[in-house]
Amino acid sequence: MSGPRSRDTVLVRIQALRRHAEAMAGAVVREPSRAEARQVLATLGEAEAWLRGQPTPEVVAHIARMVADASRRLIALGGDLR
Repeated sequence: MSGPRSRDTVLVRIQALRRHAEAMAGAVVREPSRAEARQVLATLGEAEAWLRGQPTPEVVAHIARMVADASRRLIALGGDLR
């Protein structure tokens, strides 16, 4: 992964996941699921804040893992939409 390109890629993924998490927070019925969606949004906000600085490649890799975990958490929440 190159520095600026991977950083930009992770930022784009965060923005897409944020839109998805916001939609899910409004669509899920159970409060624990809404709370999880809000927590995912908080995680994404933290990740984005770290990326807005000048993170090292190691930090970008860590943030990418955080974002991947947030994505998995959103997929798990999808079961509450059925």
